[in-house]
Amino acid sequence: MIAFRALSLVVLLSAGVTAFVPPATPSAEAGVRRHAHLVKSEPANDDTIAKSPRAIRLWFSEKVELPVTRVKLADASGTAIAVAALARPDTGDAAPVTATLKAPLKAGGYVISWSAAAKDGHAATGKINFVVRAAR
Repeated sequence: MIAFRALSLVVLLSAGVTAFVPPATPSAEAGVRRHAHLVKSEPANDDTIAKSPRAIRLWFSEKVELPVTRVKLADASGTAIAVAALARPDTGDAAPVTATLKAPLKAGGYVISWSAAAKDGHAATGKINFVVRAAR
Protein backbone atom coordinates (compact mmCIF):
# COMPACT_ATOMS: atom_id res chain seq x y z
CA MET A 1 0.00 0.00 0.00
CA ILE A 2 2.87 2.37 0.81
CA ALA A 3 4.49 1.60 -2.58
CA PHE A 4 1.20 2.39 -4.34
CA ARG A 5 0.92 5.77 -2.55
CA ALA A 6 4.55 6.61 -3.35
CA LEU A 7 4.01 5.76 -7.02
CA SER A 8 0.80 7.81 -7.08
CA LEU A 9 2.66 10.79 -5.62
CA VAL A 10 5.44 10.52 -8.24
CA VAL A 11 2.90 10.38 -11.08
CA LEU A 12 0.95 13.32 -9.64
CA LEU A 13 4.09 15.44 -9.20
CA SER A 14 5.28 14.61 -12.75
CA ALA A 15 1.93 15.64 -14.19
CA GLY A 16 1.99 18.85 -12.17
CA VAL A 17 5.45 19.83 -13.36
CA THR A 18 4.48 19.12 -16.97
CA ALA A 19 1.36 21.26 -16.62
CA PHE A 20 3.45 24.30 -15.64
CA VAL A 21 5.95 24.05 -18.53
CA PRO A 22 4.71 26.44 -21.22
CA PRO A 23 4.49 25.00 -24.73
CA ALA A 24 6.70 26.39 -27.47
CA THR A 25 4.91 29.08 -29.42
CA PRO A 26 5.66 30.59 -32.81
CA SER A 27 6.69 33.83 -31.12
CA ALA A 28 9.16 31.95 -28.91
CA GLU A 29 10.60 30.15 -31.94
CA ALA A 30 10.96 33.36 -33.92
CA GLY A 31 14.24 34.15 -32.15
CA VAL A 32 15.75 30.76 -33.00
CA ARG A 33 18.27 31.00 -35.82
CA ARG A 34 17.64 28.59 -38.66
CA HIS A 35 20.68 27.27 -40.51
CA ALA A 36 21.05 27.41 -44.28
CA HIS A 37 19.47 24.46 -46.06
CA LEU A 38 19.09 23.52 -49.71
CA VAL A 39 15.82 24.80 -51.15
CA LYS A 40 16.18 23.88 -54.83
CA SER A 41 18.72 22.48 -57.25
CA GLU A 42 19.26 22.14 -60.99
CA PRO A 43 19.38 19.30 -61.74
CA ALA A 44 16.87 18.34 -59.06
CA ASN A 45 17.25 15.26 -56.88
CA ASP A 46 16.15 12.06 -58.67
CA ASP A 47 15.73 13.98 -61.94
CA THR A 48 16.18 12.32 -65.33
CA ILE A 49 17.28 14.94 -67.83
CA ALA A 50 17.50 14.70 -71.61
CA LYS A 51 20.98 16.19 -71.97
CA SER A 52 23.96 17.26 -69.93
CA PRO A 53 23.46 20.39 -67.87
CA ARG A 54 25.95 23.20 -68.46
CA ALA A 55 26.13 23.94 -64.75
CA ILE A 56 24.98 22.79 -61.34
CA ARG A 57 22.89 25.40 -59.52
CA LEU A 58 22.05 25.25 -55.81
CA TRP A 59 19.63 27.60 -54.06
CA PHE A 60 19.80 27.88 -50.27
CA SER A 61 17.42 29.26 -47.65
CA GLU A 62 19.93 32.00 -46.93
CA LYS A 63 23.10 33.32 -48.51
CA VAL A 64 25.97 30.84 -48.03
CA GLU A 65 29.64 31.75 -47.84
CA LEU A 66 31.45 30.73 -51.04
CA PRO A 67 34.88 30.19 -49.39
CA VAL A 68 33.45 27.34 -47.27
CA THR A 69 31.01 25.94 -49.85
CA ARG A 70 31.96 22.80 -51.78
CA VAL A 71 30.30 21.09 -54.73
CA LYS A 72 31.64 17.78 -56.03
CA LEU A 73 30.31 15.72 -58.93
CA ALA A 74 30.86 12.00 -59.49
CA ASP A 75 29.53 9.41 -61.89
CA ALA A 76 27.72 6.25 -60.75
CA SER A 77 31.03 4.42 -60.22
CA GLY A 78 32.30 7.19 -57.93
CA THR A 79 34.77 8.72 -60.40
CA ALA A 80 35.14 12.46 -59.77
CA ILE A 81 34.17 14.83 -62.56
CA ALA A 82 35.78 18.26 -62.71
CA VAL A 83 33.67 21.37 -62.20
CA ALA A 84 34.81 24.99 -62.36
CA ALA A 85 35.24 27.14 -59.27
CA LEU A 86 32.00 28.06 -57.54
CA ALA A 87 30.42 31.38 -58.38
CA ARG A 88 27.38 33.42 -57.47
CA PRO A 89 26.66 35.42 -60.65
CA ASP A 90 24.12 37.57 -58.82
CA THR A 91 24.97 38.97 -55.38
CA GLY A 92 21.41 38.81 -54.02
CA ASP A 93 20.56 36.57 -51.07
CA ALA A 94 18.33 34.40 -53.28
CA ALA A 95 20.99 33.89 -55.98
CA PRO A 96 22.12 30.32 -56.60
CA VAL A 97 25.62 28.99 -56.10
CA THR A 98 26.79 27.83 -59.53
CA ALA A 99 29.39 25.24 -60.54
CA THR A 100 29.93 25.20 -64.32
CA LEU A 101 30.78 21.82 -65.84
CA LYS A 102 34.12 21.68 -67.62
CA ALA A 103 32.82 19.11 -70.15
CA PRO A 104 29.40 17.71 -71.10
CA LEU A 105 28.25 14.63 -69.19
CA LYS A 106 27.67 11.32 -70.93
CA ALA A 107 24.51 9.29 -70.44
CA GLY A 108 24.37 7.70 -66.99
CA GLY A 109 23.84 8.32 -63.29
CA TYR A 110 25.55 11.07 -61.30
CA VAL A 111 25.82 12.27 -57.71
CA ILE A 112 26.36 15.85 -56.57
CA SER A 113 27.81 16.11 -53.05
CA TRP A 114 27.63 19.53 -51.48
CA SER A 115 28.47 21.27 -48.22
CA ALA A 116 27.79 24.89 -47.34
CA ALA A 117 27.61 27.25 -44.40
CA ALA A 118 26.04 30.65 -43.91
CA LYS A 119 27.48 33.41 -41.72
CA ASP A 120 26.43 31.51 -38.58
CA GLY A 121 29.15 28.97 -39.46
CA HIS A 122 26.97 25.86 -39.13
CA ALA A 123 27.61 23.50 -42.03
CA ALA A 124 24.92 21.69 -43.97
CA THR A 125 25.61 18.80 -46.35
CA GLY A 126 23.69 16.76 -48.84
CA LYS A 127 23.65 14.66 -51.99
CA ILE A 128 21.66 15.01 -55.19
CA ASN A 129 21.23 12.06 -57.54
CA PHE A 130 20.29 12.52 -61.19
CA VAL A 131 20.46 10.71 -64.51
CA VAL A 132 21.41 11.99 -67.95
CA ARG A 133 19.35 10.06 -70.48
CA ALA A 134 21.01 8.48 -73.50
CA ALA A 135 20.67 10.44 -76.74
CA ARG A 136 18.11 8.94 -79.10
